[in-house]
Amino acid sequence: MASLVSTSTKYFLDTMAGAPVLNNASGSLIALLEAVLKTGFGIKAMTSMTIAGGVATINFTAPASAALPKSVIAISGITGTYAALNGEQRVETVSTTSVTFLTDMPDGMATLSSASFRMAPLGWEEPFTAAGKAVFRPLDPMSTRPYLRILDSAASPATTFSARAHMYESMTDVDTGTNMAPPTVRLNGGTYWWKTNVASAAAQAWAVVGDSRGFYFIPVPHFSGSATLNGPAHWFGDIKPYRAGDSYCAALIAPVVEVTSSMPNAVSVSYNSASSGAGSFMRGFTGLGATVSAAWRGVGSGTTGASGADNNALGPFPNQSTNGLLLAEVVVGQSPLETYGPRGTFPGAAFVPQSNTGGGVFARGTLIDGVGSFAGSKLMCFPQGGTLSSASNDFAFFIDVTRDWRS
Repeated sequence: MASLVSTSTKYFLDTMAGAPVLNNASGSLIALLEAVLKTGFGIKAMTSMTIAGGVATINFTAPASAALPKSVIAISGITGTYAALNGEQRVETVSTTSVTFLTDMPDGMATLSSASFRMAPLGWEEPFTAAGKAVFRPLDPMSTRPYLRILDSAASPATTFSARAHMYESMTDVDTGTNMAPPTVRLNGGTYWWKTNVASAAAQAWAVVGDSRGFYFIPVPHFSGSATLNGPAHWFGDIKPYRAGDSYCAALIAPVVEVTSSMPNAVSVSYNSASSGAGSFMRGFTGLGATVSAAWRGVGSGTTGASGADNNALGPFPNQSTNGLLLAEVVVGQSPLETYGPRGTFPGAAFVPQSNTGGGVFARGTLIDGVGSFAGSKLMCFPQGGTLSSASNDFAFFIDVTRDWRS
């Protein structure tokens, strides 16, 4: 049977057992994307599975699996009465020897035949690949199916610590495509997908949250030797358009410079960009022509504010009337936003139009209950900031990790 809850939205963290290592080595980002988009990772053999009172418990031999609460696993190898539990399931609880998920199957014990589970990937393909290069594309027929080309060929150790990325409307091989975004005239060589800012193979923190049509990549490039855990929220894939049938709503949002000791975060979904020229749509909302630049803003925030650090928005956290957090969608449209207006929203993104959330008020990976338009969801915190040197600049930004983004 299918999961009792939606499994379309998935998240992945560097802290999961067996997670890919991101560092300055050539190809490390490509290997990471292959794992979360296409193959999954962290396979674990099951020793038994019992169902009691609507809860299925998978048992295995320590150490702990890669699964974390509200993550999604893919199960295989169950036979007999409970074979319908094969496939994707959203995890409820974890321990060093078990994970649980909800089910409406009757009580009993499953029959296993070399059964195992792993972190379920987002369901994308890799149509083209070469040394230090890869192209990824959504398989979902409901998506606009844009191409993401990654150039990740810097040697280790290196003096450059980012991969480069372009979006294409169509491609015939790993180097050839049409309607490249951003175009060379706007940004030569493509956007920067940050990996690290240290000349070593030290593992860096990272997160990916996504579905079958788009994903956020959130690197923490100063993880080694630093207390700060903030990083920019890159985006690739279809936004959630206001207009049905928007066939060119795919967007690429990522930094336009190499990462250094201070973080230029103006190209991040968490930081308002009235007219950055760095974000790109496949085409404008008319569907005519070629790529156009994108701009975005958290609803209720200041023109250039940052999530959780907006002194000109809706007051400090906590809100005086609720003693709580305010959350808002992030609208995105053709640049300048003041001229063209919003085209839709970034799926699952929860902007905090308040100040006073720095200094670890919400730690990286914290799960909270959604409020307002996010009610009924679990949101995970991914701190954002303007510096890589101090945790005082880890400001709150959240992404919905449980709800179907497209419903």
